[in-house]
Amino acid sequence: NDKKARFLKKVEDEGENELFFNISIDSYDERKNDDIRGRGSFRKAIGAVQSLSKYTFTPTIKYTNYYKEAEADIIKAMENTFERYSIAPHDVTLEILPYFDKKHSMEMENISDKTSEKLNCSNTRILTAKGIYNCPMLVNDYRARTGSTFSAFSKKCYLETEICTQCVR
Repeated sequence: NDKKARFLKKVEDEGENELFFNISIDSYDERKNDDIRGRGSFRKAIGAVQSLSKYTFTPTIKYTNYYKEAEADIIKAMENTFERYSIAPHDVTLEILPYFDKKHSMEMENISDKTSEKLNCSNTRILTAKGIYNCPMLVNDYRARTGSTFSAFSKKCYLETEICTQCVR
């Protein structure tokens, strides 16, 4: 919301580091998105984008292509969605991720130390009702759970699962 975004802008201005925000939206269609993320998640995500944009943050929308749609169609539909909610296209970054089906195994690629530093799991944290996870693709999977308290936010963790191949690529 606006109050939190204003606070985060103050934190960024007073600190030495730039803050980045990833927001998951998995369909431009509210119903389809909420089927995946939970009821009301689409509007919460759009509200977060609006609030962050208002305070000059440029959030990245991580769009997992669950429905295997053409990227050009997704981009056009998301541009329409931004317009409908008065979000300027230059105020957000859209990153389309391919859908990875956990049931189908992928060959693990070698993950070097230099590559692992760039993986989201090294510094991303997702807070859920069931705990703190360091991979948005492994929420509710014990392999990515770092704990259930705020001290778990600071734990360094590198994963080595078949899903990591997507981040490496």
